[in-house]
Amino acid sequence: MFNGQSFDIFPNLHDALCWIRAHNSCDLYWIDAISINQADDIERSMQVGIMDRIYKKATRVDIWLGSVTDEHHPAEVSRLVRTMAENTQRNFSFDQENSFFDDDALSRYGLLHVPDDVWYAFVAFFERKWFNRVWVVQEVALSRDACILWGNDVIPWETVAYCSDFLYESRLYEQLSEVLYDNNPTIKDVKIGSNSSGIVAIQRCRHGILDMWDSTTLDHIVGPFACTGGSSITKTAGALLFLMLRLTVGVEATDPRDQVFGLLGILNLLLHLSGRTRTELEANYRKHCTPVSIYTDTAVFIMEECKNLALLTAVPDDSVKNIQALPSWVPDFSANGPSAFLAMRWPAEIPYFDACRSMPTKYRVVDDGQLHVKAFCVGTVSLVGEVYSELATNGSFTQWADFLLQCDPVYEPTGQCRVEAFWRTLIGDRDGFTHPAPGSLQKAFHSWIADHVVWEVYCAMKKGADIEERISRLDSIKRLAASDVSQTVPSCDVIMGYLKQLKECEEQEQVEGLFDRFKHTCQVYVNLAFETLWERRPFLTDSGHMGLGGQSVQEGDGIWVVTGCPSPLVLRELPGSSISRPFGYRLIGEAYAHGIMHGEAVGEGMLWEDVCIQ
Repeated sequence: MFNGQSFDIFPNLHDALCWIRAHNSCDLYWIDAISINQADDIERSMQVGIMDRIYKKATRVDIWLGSVTDEHHPAEVSRLVRTMAENTQRNFSFDQENSFFDDDALSRYGLLHVPDDVWYAFVAFFERKWFNRVWVVQEVALSRDACILWGNDVIPWETVAYCSDFLYESRLYEQLSEVLYDNNPTIKDVKIGSNSSGIVAIQRCRHGILDMWDSTTLDHIVGPFACTGGSSITKTAGALLFLMLRLTVGVEATDPRDQVFGLLGILNLLLHLSGRTRTELEANYRKHCTPVSIYTDTAVFIMEECKNLALLTAVPDDSVKNIQALPSWVPDFSANGPSAFLAMRWPAEIPYFDACRSMPTKYRVVDDGQLHVKAFCVGTVSLVGEVYSELATNGSFTQWADFLLQCDPVYEPTGQCRVEAFWRTLIGDRDGFTHPAPGSLQKAFHSWIADHVVWEVYCAMKKGADIEERISRLDSIKRLAASDVSQTVPSCDVIMGYLKQLKECEEQEQVEGLFDRFKHTCQVYVNLAFETLWERRPFLTDSGHMGLGGQSVQEGDGIWVVTGCPSPLVLRELPGSSISRPFGYRLIGEAYAHGIMHGEAVGEGMLWEDVCIQ
């Protein structure tokens, strides 16, 4: 009841208010669902415009994740969160060459003998809707003090932030996702703690340490095209906004416009900290301000501020877009797909991709949503491989072997054999320390393929399949191994040797031990591939370039280098293009093309075409 009248609220808010009353948490709260008239677009716009001031003045922000029962193991989950936070505060160093979580590692981190149902509850903690809301960025980044209300516990946000650091730095979130999926395929798409990692990074940017998110720094976004030096906090408003949009990929908003509006408060705080005026972008919920117009205006703002076209690499794959009416060059900020290459871990102090060889950008946007750029075509896609997620769940490495057998034995752009070019392509040719990637990863790739192939045959054997018949299906792997001068692809003799060991195993623990040895050896490669490969497919062009693109890439698409853009782009010609005007294209997404990521394809006197992206 408010002022003697009934007031409808959602059940989740009702539960939160009951918890607050039962625990005597606080006497006075500001609650947006009550304090803002959500039905009045003008009031809503005005209130959102000052929410940064509201949160900054609040004594504390209490975060309600939802009701908890014994099935959620609240006490055990709290212990895990605090234990991981303590690991971060102890400044553990994580060895990327030996990052598989065996009993020794789990014991060292205080995580040994955690029951599976507690791990599932821990996953569910980070999968609560609050972690997937765009507005949480302001709630934690602008507050003086934030706490999570969880069961009978109150967990400081900073503790959750340190826990998120541990999940990310140790790569435990990747391995938990993989191991738990093996036990329960219904959680296929879980990436534990990944959203909270982005939130944590933005929270800390108020202190001027934006590069806490590993090497996804503002310098990568601004690039060599407009980098003027100085601390991260002095970069342009457009670069700051672009970084935050990349860090919040996967968070959700009921209103798609809030993917942008929900970040303006922290953006204005950053501008204030550096002595600059508030951004010209403002929340506007009037009906004529559609998601298409808001996203397009935001894209133009970012390009103008950054003075390059790095924004184009953030265009998600068609398969995950939510707003179909957008111009193809405008990122759908509401899409939850694979992160752009820009968001992968990048070695510190190593220059990022520069496919256009730092050619200054030349572009113009016309009123009907067309983007005119200067570009040249490296080649046309002539062959596509299987999307990794499909291969890993339902396919076989023989599909990639078939792909590689259609490539030239020597990859001409780099002089490497085709297998080496391939394993480097799948990880963006980098690890956490160097670029190009070290040759030592060849062994890890070998173990990864062996793990895939042996597991596939072993599962068939368990179902009663004839081993000789299954081995005969590996003919393409056998032929690829025979022609592999690097001896990376496991031969049939090697595979048979592993299968013989499995047949001699009398206990299931021995079987698991063999596959654990595979994982020990290949985990460093898997960790890298986890960031670049999921929902992407390899491709080959008619010019002989091997690359990696989104799952919507198809034969006939062009691979283009664009001035001012760090990565090549996949463009698809639109029907009805006229010879008398620039060809019209649709932007499919960014691409990694091995051997040309640092301007090797840009020669002296290069003729750049005028290309229209619609």
